[in-house]
Amino acid sequence: MTTCLLLTSDLIFSSRIQQAANHAHVDCIIAKDETSMHAGLVRNPTLVFVDLEALGEQSDSSIKTVRQTLPQVRIIAFGSHVQTDLLSAAKEAGADFVLARSAFVQQLPTLLQSQNT
Repeated sequence: MTTCLLLTSDLIFSSRIQQAANHAHVDCIIAKDETSMHAGLVRNPTLVFVDLEALGEQSDSSIKTVRQTLPQVRIIAFGSHVQTDLLSAAKEAGADFVLARSAFVQQLPTLLQSQNT
């Protein structure tokens, strides 16, 4: 089964992503802190989602850690469209794609399906 890793501390939003992942037959690991992120990386996910709003200033270092640990993994960061500094910093830190939260929610089923093909 394909695995994705979601870095967030937002339990309500994570349940929404978990439900979409289950529907797409993707195992979704939720990491809310650095320890659980490292445990999730050991499972070799093919896709990593980073919630910039939930992680705040920590999101840059989390993206860099993921990129160093799994150089080939696809990293998709998402956050509020008005927090342009966080969005830009995520791209600079190594995220492959940076999306506004609304675009992420809209594209989530497609992103998950693309991992199963």
